[in-house]
Amino acid sequence: MPKAGTHLIERVLCLHPNLYRPFVRTVHSKNLESYGGLDTLLRRLKPGHVLITHLHYTEAFYDMLRNTNVKPIVVIRDPRDIVVSRAFYVVRNRKHYYYPYAKDLTLEKRLYHAIIGDTKRGYPSMKQTLEWFEGWLNTEFPISRFEEFVDPEQRLCLIENLFAYLGLTLTQHQIASISEQIISSASPTFRKGATGEWRKYLQGDLYNLFLETCGDLMQRYGYE
Repeated sequence: MPKAGTHLIERVLCLHPNLYRPFVRTVHSKNLESYGGLDTLLRRLKPGHVLITHLHYTEAFYDMLRNTNVKPIVVIRDPRDIVVSRAFYVVRNRKHYYYPYAKDLTLEKRLYHAIIGDTKRGYPSMKQTLEWFEGWLNTEFPISRFEEFVDPEQRLCLIENLFAYLGLTLTQHQIASISEQIISSASPTFRKGATGEWRKYLQGDLYNLFLETCGDLMQRYGYE
């Protein structure tokens, strides 16, 4: 899911000496066909390749992933923090399709549109985004929560478990080294690597609007 921490998990994986990301951009619904579709893309992957996707859940995609040798990892984040991240990202990234409009908006208005979307300009609401990816929560694929990976107290165990799922072993020294390096301001989508920032920005009417539109979905994602 966009702004949920996929690049954080990518960094964790690519700090392992046997894993790397091939020259493939983040795959999503708008560029998937340029790679020949998901089936073709998966067949081209080689051992050690890390592929980053923002693919909406479909039964067809699920079946393709389940019936290959790839090891999918589902990355999620508190939807309230995703809203905040989206509001900052659309003005930080000048290449974003929403930038020409968003650059003239106040932060409050950007947060508003991050919640309800902008149908006229093709900017999806948070509710729509959560619905697109919700199906991945009900698969057998492991779920990595952004909040857990940015918590130094949980990170070591999570890193070890993640690589164990991939069939890779690490020494305790390697695990500690990866843990120390994963938060990088060099990432093109990195802002703070913080959690719970929504409390500073989603207040009053904005927070009520979020709860009205996304409250039930937030709970299905495991957040209260």
